[in-house]
Amino acid sequence: MSTSKKSFRVLFYLRNQRANTEGSPIMMRVTLNGVQSRLSVQRRIPKSYWNAARGEVKRSFEGAASINLHLDLLRSQAYQAYSKLERTESYFTAQHVTDLMQGKTEGRFQPLVAFWDTHNEGLKLQIGKTVSKALWRKHNSALNHLTSFLLLQYGTSELPVSKVSKMDIDGFYSTSLNMPAMDITRPLRTCSS
Repeated sequence: MSTSKKSFRVLFYLRNQRANTEGSPIMMRVTLNGVQSRLSVQRRIPKSYWNAARGEVKRSFEGAASINLHLDLLRSQAYQAYSKLERTESYFTAQHVTDLMQGKTEGRFQPLVAFWDTHNEGLKLQIGKTVSKALWRKHNSALNHLTSFLLLQYGTSELPVSKVSKMDIDGFYSTSLNMPAMDITRPLRTCSS
């Protein structure tokens, strides 16, 4: 989905600061556009058996073949995760790649608009109980303004929740002040559950 060229790298290294009698832990670093995410490989080796230039265990180490095969598998998983995210997401980071490798993706890529829409559906069910129809309309109006803002700012309304920053919120607030049919200066009430 992304049109801009991305720089992606996978590197294995030893974390010598955490060395113990079994050796140093092997770490994997995923770098996407200069931003890094680190992941433990769950293997340790003595520093003297590590080939830093190649990012792998020296063949003279007894379990080298098994560990290097594991590193190759992790590298392949990282590239597969990166390819999947590039096909399916408009925005993602190195952390998203490592999260996908570990199966930690729930909610990370869900668009902000979808979260807000779910909230509004909950409010709709409470009309006449704890929520007025006017309040529900205000929340829907705010959602429509958010969608318009995202289309204007990013060219899509599919902004993942994980990408929302204070700058986005401030921009939405500033833009909303100039939009009709929404008094953004008064706080929106929410129902308590």
